[in-house]
Formats: sequence, C-alpha cells, structure tokens
Amino acid sequence: MIWNNLKIAIRNLWRNKIYSLINLFGLAIGLAGCIILSLYVIDEYSYDKHNKNHSRIFRMNTSVKFKEFELTHPTSSPVLAATLIEDFPEVEEAARIVSNFESVVIESETKGFVEERFYWTDPAIIKIFDLKILKGNGTEALKNPYQLIISENTALKYFGSLNVIGKQIKLEEEDSYTIAAIAKDLPKNSHFHFHYLTSIKTHFKNDVTSFNNDGAYTYVLLNKKADKEAFVKKVPALVKKYVEPDLKQTLNMSLAEMEANGDYYRYFAMPLADIHLHSNSIYELESNGDINNVYIFLFSSILILLIACINFTNLSTAKSAQRAKEVGVRKSLGSTRQRLIVQFLAESILLSFTALFIALLMVEASLPFASALLEKQLVSLYHNNSLLILFFLGLALFTGLFAGSYSAFYLSKFDPAKVLKGDLFINNGKSTLRSTLVSVQFCITIFLFVSTLIAFQQMNFVSHKNLGFDKNEQLVVKNVHQTKSMEAFKAAFTNHTSVKNASLASNIPGGFYDGFSIQNANGDDQNNYSVRATTADFDFAETMSMNMLEGRFFSKDFPSDKDGMIVNQALVKKMNLSNPVGTLINTPMGKKTILGVVNDFHFVSLHMKISPLIFMHPEGLPKLYMVINYRKGKKKEVVNLLQSVWKDHTQGFPLEYFFMDDYFAELHRNDNNTMQLFSIFSILSILITCLGLLGLSSFTTEQRTKEIGVRKVLGASNFSILHLLNKDMLKWMLFAIIITSPIAWYVMNKWLSNFAYQTEIQWYIFLISGMSAMLLAIATISWQAWITTRKDPIESLRYE
Repeated sequence: MIWNNLKIAIRNLWRNKIYSLINLFGLAIGLAGCIILSLYVIDEYSYDKHNKNHSRIFRMNTSVKFKEFELTHPTSSPVLAATLIEDFPEVEEAARIVSNFESVVIESETKGFVEERFYWTDPAIIKIFDLKILKGNGTEALKNPYQLIISENTALKYFGSLNVIGKQIKLEEEDSYTIAAIAKDLPKNSHFHFHYLTSIKTHFKNDVTSFNNDGAYTYVLLNKKADKEAFVKKVPALVKKYVEPDLKQTLNMSLAEMEANGDYYRYFAMPLADIHLHSNSIYELESNGDINNVYIFLFSSILILLIACINFTNLSTAKSAQRAKEVGVRKSLGSTRQRLIVQFLAESILLSFTALFIALLMVEASLPFASALLEKQLVSLYHNNSLLILFFLGLALFTGLFAGSYSAFYLSKFDPAKVLKGDLFINNGKSTLRSTLVSVQFCITIFLFVSTLIAFQQMNFVSHKNLGFDKNEQLVVKNVHQTKSMEAFKAAFTNHTSVKNASLASNIPGGFYDGFSIQNANGDDQNNYSVRATTADFDFAETMSMNMLEGRFFSKDFPSDKDGMIVNQALVKKMNLSNPVGTLINTPMGKKTILGVVNDFHFVSLHMKISPLIFMHPEGLPKLYMVINYRKGKKKEVVNLLQSVWKDHTQGFPLEYFFMDDYFAELHRNDNNTMQLFSIFSILSILITCLGLLGLSSFTTEQRTKEIGVRKVLGASNFSILHLLNKDMLKWMLFAIIITSPIAWYVMNKWLSNFAYQTEIQWYIFLISGMSAMLLAIATISWQAWITTRKDPIESLRYE
C-alpha cells in the first residue's frame, strides 16, 4: 500500500511539473533558511554546555546602585571564593580569575610578542572548567607563583611544538615565568578563553581581606547533591554579613539606609550556561551574545517556514480543480476518505523530503558565508553533530504534514456526486481561509520590510553620528611604552610633513576606561560621583579635533596644570556645576582643580550613554597609545613611516596598530552582521511570499477563466480585468498593513532600546514598506492574470 501511494504521488508530481517545481523550491528555500537560522540558535544555546559540570557551576555577580551610579558587573571581591567554601557546605570548589583588561608584552627566546587573555587564577579552575592538561602538572603550576599553564594553540603558535615545559618567558620586561603545563584550548562555544594561566598568588602578593573590592571573577562548583535553587537564594545574604561593615566604613551608612534611599549593593549567582546570552557587562572577559538576537533569529526561522507551508497550501488548492474529479472517481470506485488523506499526505511528505535534499545542498553552499558573517563555526556544527540529521528529518516530516494537512483534509471531503456534476466550485474561488493565509503572508512581508528598513536606518545613524571627535585619518599605535623614549618616538611623526599632529594617551575612544569616585570639595555637596578616567598629553584635544567649551586643555606652559584635570559635559551636568572652571574636586589622587570642559564624545559604543569622564595630567602616569592624525591621502605613507620608526625605537617588539574609523566600525560589527543576515533572510521570505502569491493568482485565474472569456466577449478591456483580479487582493493587503504596522513599530522600538542613541522611526518607513509589498503583490498577480487575459476569449469559453 505504501509503495502504491508513493507511485501515485510521484506520477501526480511529475504530471504537474511547474506546480511541483514552484512548490519544491518554495519549500526548499524555506527549509534552508530555517536550518541556517536554527544552527545559529543551537550554537548560541550551546555555550558552556560542553562542560560536563555546567549545571552545577555558577558565577558570582555584583549589582550596585548608589545615587547616580548604577552597574551590574560579573566581578566580585577576591575574598568571596574562600568565604563561599567556608559558609556553604554545598560548594565543592571555588576559583577566581583576575584580568588586567589590557594586552601584555611577553618576551621569549629573544622574541617579543603582544598577548591578550593572560589571567591569574586558582588551581580549582582546572576542575571547575574541566581543563584537559596535555603535558605537565596543571594543579601544581597554579599553586606556585611565576609558573604558567599555556594553551595548546599558544604553544604551537609561538614555539612550534608542545615540548615547551620548563621554558622561560618574561612579562613586561620584569617578571620571569616558567611554563609548567600545557592545556587543551577551550571550545569555541565557551564564554571565555585563555592563552596563559598563572597562579593568583603572583597577582596578590599579600592576602586580600577586604570585601570593598570587586576585582575578581568568582566561579563555584556545587556538589552533586546540592539544591541549586536554595544556594541561589542564600547568596544575597552574604552582603549583609561581610560587605556591610566595609560599606559603613567607606560610605558611613548601613545596607538598610542605602535601601531606604533607593540604593543597593547585591551579590547574585548566575548559572554558567546563562552567561553568554544573559550577561552583557562592559567588564565581561569576552563579548557575549544577546538573547534578543536569538529570539529574532528563532522567530525569523519560524516565519520563513510558515510562509513556505502557506505557499504549499495555496498552491495545492490552486490545483484543486484538477484533483477534484480524481477524488470523485476514486470515491465512486470505493476509496475511503482515510485512504485519500494518506495519499495526499504522502505527496506532501515526498515533496517535503525532496525539498529537504535541495535545502541541504543550499545550506552546504551558503553556510561558509553565514558562518563568516556571524563569526560562528556553523560549518563544523553542521557536519559534526549527528543529532542534527534527526532534527532535519523531523523538520521535513513536520513541514510535509503541516503544509499538506489542509489540502489532504479539504480535497478528501469532496462529495463525489457534486464533483462529477461540476457543481463543486460555485464560489468562484473565494475562500476565507485562503485569503486569511495570504493576508498572514502579507503581514509577514510588511513586517520584514519595516524591520529591515529601520535596522538599516539605525546602522546608518550609528555610522554617521557625530562622535564628538574626528575618527577619520587617525592611526593608533599600541604599546608605545615599549619604545626607548615615547617623546622621541612622537617627535618622529610630528616633524613629518604627512602628519598633522600626534598625541600620547592611556586610553583611546572605544577602549576600556577605569573609574573611581570623586566629590566636590567646594560647597555643601558631599555626594560621591562615579567617573571614568584617562590620561592624555598636551596635544590630545587638538589631535582628536575635540572642542574646549570652557577653559583650556593641559599645557606645557603651565607647570601647575599637574594639579588640574579636564572634565566632559556629562560630569558638569551630573554635578550641576554652574561655573565648572576653577572648581576643586576631591579624587583618590588628591585635590584637583578643573581647568577646562571638553565636549561630550563617545568613548564607548553607542549602546551606552556618555558618562562622566575626566582627563588626568600626563606627568608620571602611564601612556599606552599614540594617536597619529595624518593628512588626507597619506595613509600608506604614514604606515610605512610607522614601520620604519618603530624598528628604530624598540628592541624588536612586534608593532600593533589600527585605524580609528575601523576600530569604531568593529564596535558595532555584530549589529551590522546580524542586520545583514536578517536582511538576506527577509529577501528570501519575500521571494517565498511572491511564490505564494503566484499560487493564489493561479488559483483565481483558473477558477475565473470562463468569466474572463465572457467579459472579454462583452467588451471588457485587459486593464479592467486586471483591476477585477487585483481588487480583492488589495483589500486584504490594506488590512495587513493596518494590522502589521503597529506590531512592527512596537517590536523595532524594543530593538532600538538596546542602543543608548537611536534613530527615530519615521512614518514614511511604513508607507514605503506597504507600497513596496503592494507593488510586489500586484506585479505577481498581474503577471499570471495577463497571461489569461491575452488568450483568445473563445479558448476561455471552451475551458472545462
């Protein structure tokens, strides 16, 4: 019986080649899009789940609000790890990771190189993260100061082999470290990766006893019998017991007093598997994902598959007239409705599995591009996960059943007597269900149009927004403190005709800025104000094309400037300073006088608002970067100059540099990549929708062929017939525009809220989207209708 059903299904599909091809490629595109988007979602949800103990691992996070300052970050006190083991019997292991957030210069065998991901940690990190030690003794290495565990790829990259146990490296030309172990690299889908691990005893020379310090990432592993929910509920109580004494000493207030003022200081435990998608602090060890993007892609994959299934239903009903007599004859010869349902579902499932085969070929061809765009290892996930085969087969089976169910149950219920008499299609093709399905397609199409246009508008806004400084023609050199003389190194550029100006600084816009609290030393304002701080030399404002709104920048002509500082507008506004220049400020470095106010500029991404910032005097403070403002058209010449000057001013350390405009584009690269991929799938969805419209127009013209012939004989023009066929469709489209526009506005407003600075959603976006969708629909329907209107009316009257 099954073989018989398959044979009949193949014959029917072969007999209607055009119909089958449209259906086949519509389903294939839908399945391919759904598969690629599903791979992204699966990868995002897989982070840290390779760890066999992931369900028992938590990270201790801190959430603080004090007056204007509010921040949730992934770090906590270095004392907390030992406290958790002592106070919570369910805690099996606890480990800290400490990072300096900057790249370090490492020298080995007369070669120097710049490295990131150099961390100080505890021996328990090996058990917690299930690190595979390939050579040496990892636990002993982390017990002793100045010993290292290095990753496998790091050993191969810099030494060419794994035979490096016992070799020495020097950090920042000061401390010597011995390589004691080699560990396998953590998988790509881990929320952090390391190149070097060393004992935390190397970082903390003395035991840390104060909780008034949030400098460590603290991870705990619970025992197998632990009640995880109970543990999470108990963690906040640690603040009352251990942190409050320090708060009373530094802020002169208790937790109860803080909370009475609407402020708080909290610890909370975050499950390891939640970190990648639910934690987006600027202090993360690495950039994390965004659960909102996962929801967007998951929703898009469902929409694409839904559109493809609606197409199948519409195209099946479009050919129902041809199948009706077949149903009538079969029923007259004794076939049951159940057998007909099985027959039609067999056709649908056969088509779906054939579409799956084509979809997998499409996925194979497009996956490298999608992987590169999203910076994901989707290719390896696709090839190496055998469970995905079951997912794909299940997806194809579901699609076949879902897409073919309406046609199967609809066609199988026909009354054979009415069918054979020709009395079945008395409604001239008007179907509420069919129109509703196409309206759903219109809604999806308009939603995707609106979403794509708003996303493009926001990215254009980000790329062209005035950042408060000039990012163009700016070359940034890293690790300038490794030169023999920073001032001599700078002079080699300022004296060159290709360079306008140059400046030394400890931070550059878009980088990491440390912070502390300050107070107004004048008047009655005793509030603490949280600020970010940086150091820059005398030429920084001019080099970056920043504007001094009040006062002046640091100058060599005024030695007293070393007791001053420069502030931005955000700080003036936050402290409510009416005459900021000359105001005395208490800082951790002593009292400082405000010398000038610089315009607000974006020193982080546009996802975050501009916060208060101060510039400290450059004397005696570290400067890690040099910004070179070169003349337009001299980019290549300045790069060649840099390579030559760097060799003359360093002891063989590697040169690292980048361009400021590229650097800021990199800050929003994930947003741009996500938008590009979303746009591609939006176009695919629109393409599938057009196939669905082609199916509906095929159905409509097929059922009204005789009517069209009569109208033409009576003198109707082609245009009037096109208007007749498009009229009902336009009505449903207008309905879809009215329904979808507020939904799209709400969803995209939520998306835009991820940006601290955002474009306004303009009314014409909805007009353009609606008009574009209508034009696509009219063009698709009119193409099929035009073919029918061009026929000889005599042929139309002979129809059926």
